[in-house]
Amino acid sequence: MTALIARPRVQVPRPACTIGGSLADRQAGLTTHTSLWPASPLFCDWLLDSKPLLQTPGTRVVELGSGTGHMAATLARNCEATVVATEIPRALEGLRAGVERMAPGA
Repeated sequence: MTALIARPRVQVPRPACTIGGSLADRQAGLTTHTSLWPASPLFCDWLLDSKPLLQTPGTRVVELGSGTGHMAATLARNCEATVVATEIPRALEGLRAGVERMAPGA
């Protein structure tokens, strides 16, 4: 059995928690990658508090549709797991910039 590593949680800056853009843009999926969903920080906290697997070296996490990169950055800064963030092509530049801002070097 692998021993769990206890360390203080690193907070990452959070983007705005609003879904912007027009209704037509939101329905077309053009804005979902530009804002942080309000449940995302809560889900991050739940994962970090209750999932010891994330503290096991060698564990891999894939986030599908990473948007701003907040969850990927939070997990990368606070877990022993390898985190892979994915996004649609038009949103990759924003994802890379967000992760670099929130978790430099991650």
